[in-house]
Amino acid sequence: HFHKRALTGELDASWRGEMLRVKILKARGKGFSLTADGVVQERLSYEIRVDDASQLLPGSKGALSAAGWARWRRDEPAGAIRATGRNISYGGSSVSSLNVAIDVPDGYEGTVTADIAAREISYGVFSADLFTFKAAGSAKNHQLNLSARKTKGRIDAAARGKYADCSWQGTIQSLSFDEARFGKLVLERPSTVEVS
Repeated sequence: HFHKRALTGELDASWRGEMLRVKILKARGKGFSLTADGVVQERLSYEIRVDDASQLLPGSKGALSAAGWARWRRDEPAGAIRATGRNISYGGSSVSSLNVAIDVPDGYEGTVTADIAAREISYGVFSADLFTFKAAGSAKNHQLNLSARKTKGRIDAAARGKYADCSWQGTIQSLSFDEARFGKLVLERPSTVEVS
């Protein structure tokens, strides 16, 4: 049982030396299914489908599907995910459609790409008709781009930076904000930032 919802499952796996091999992993519940197979330290493929989130997590709504692969080797994760969702809501947040593509094929030291797009999104006081976020590069050198559009407003931002020793250091290259009630804000020149 998960959140008092019944689940059934099947697992056939073996551990030999440092290797965990999953021959088959299946979990099913009302409106939910998960399958996975592979070697955790090499490549574990997975697929998740949630037809009705309320059947899995009380208070939530919507549908979500995701597929990809994951690896855990020498205390470092790697992998890729492709996910889509529709009419998702939980705890005061909502989104009508969601598309996610994230690739981290070589762990922390390798390249990272992320492409996230959402429509009719709301989170607390923030809301947007269209939201996009893109990231490309590596932990030590990456580019970030964010954009949000609303009927009477918009935000655009671009930054380049690096993440190391539990802090992010970078330069906000551009930032513009235009909202009917609050007016306009434009960053005159690039600004350095450190978040730790």
